[in-house]
Amino acid sequence: MGGPRSTAVINTAVGKDTHVSENQPDPDGETAAARRLAEALDPSAIDALLADAKAAGTPIDGVDGLLNQMTKAVLERSLQTEMTHHLGYDRDDPAGPRQSQDERL
Repeated sequence: MGGPRSTAVINTAVGKDTHVSENQPDPDGETAAARRLAEALDPSAIDALLADAKAAGTPIDGVDGLLNQMTKAVLERSLQTEMTHHLGYDRDDPAGPRQSQDERL
């Protein structure tokens, strides 16, 4: 997916501090996640993503495009976070259940 800067920006936007919320907007009508995303994807970060994609020969749209890869990263991280919330422990957490029916593989 793009270059190292692209990965760093995406990781910042969907970092490990992500958590499941009740989707209640803050008083300003803007969610905390939307604010973090806007901060992570300031114009210079977007320019870096586009430059990395161009240098790597990655198209912006399409199946292997930058937008699709970013969407995939966000959805996968969201699903991992949802599983952590549902099961009550992080993936590969040694304190998590062993050989139970809800074990993560």
